[in-house]
Amino acid sequence: MHAVYLRRRAVALGTALGLLLVLVALVRGESRSPVGVGADTVLPAAQKAKLPWRQRYASGSAGPLDARGLPAAPAQRAAVARYHRLGLPIYCGGGRGPYAALTFDDGPAEYSERVMELLRRAGAQATFFVVGRVVSGREDLVRRQVEAGGVADHTWTHANLPSLSNRELRAELGNTKRLLERVTREPITLMRPPFGARDARTDRMVRRMGMVPVMWDVDTRDSAGAGSDEIAANAEAGLRPGAIVLMHDTYDRTLAALPRILEAAKRKGIKLVSVPQLLALDPPSEAQVRAGGEGCSEREAFHRQEDATAMRLGGRG
Repeated sequence: MHAVYLRRRAVALGTALGLLLVLVALVRGESRSPVGVGADTVLPAAQKAKLPWRQRYASGSAGPLDARGLPAAPAQRAAVARYHRLGLPIYCGGGRGPYAALTFDDGPAEYSERVMELLRRAGAQATFFVVGRVVSGREDLVRRQVEAGGVADHTWTHANLPSLSNRELRAELGNTKRLLERVTREPITLMRPPFGARDARTDRMVRRMGMVPVMWDVDTRDSAGAGSDEIAANAEAGLRPGAIVLMHDTYDRTLAALPRILEAAKRKGIKLVSVPQLLALDPPSEAQVRAGGEGCSEREAFHRQEDATAMRLGGRG
């Protein structure tokens, strides 16, 4: 009887210790914790009932999701910080989850308010890359853009960065970053080079200023004069898991195309999120990021590479 008692006590202690380790891992958001494969598929019902929250979990660094299915701000910041260490531009997400990021450049502008309203109605989020010199008088609008997904640095005057001196480059980026942080009371960790013009020198400057360059893999061609039908068609053709879509909230034709883009995303089962949310929910691998824009067109090859690496590491354990 004493031996049976000891065995039962050991089992109970082991179960309690296992649950404690799971909870600690969930709170810390460790990549090797059950969060990495989804708590709902790992924990039995009795253990799930004891969790300190009742929320869903996603892979990567997303951690617990809110009622909208979005990662918390700390998880988003952690995801961006991961890529800041690389010092390289982001062109797209990993392409493994049903998420894509909408981005709007050159505002705030006269159409920004209506863009945000359409996003709100659709339950979509976006990142707004803001030009510093046009913020004056539109500070409240910029603060609402934070709630609509987030704001990021698009320089002070929409300058061609590689053509600038180091001093001019610091001013273009730094003045906008400081203004946006003062207006929003949020850290500004992303930037987009106007015209997509960048080089190794500008990338280094962006990194030193605590930001990550963000490019795109889907160009709606709205800034090239495309009409609303073409803008919508270009966006729909590129809407796939991990896409980052380039648009501008400065054109009425983009505004006219947006409802069709939102409907296309819904039809395809793609959830539209901000860039930090995408990086948390569907992070690209380091190898994919290092491949630049080609890493987006060759997603499947990078997935196979990741899976093979994971299998090798798993075999060692």
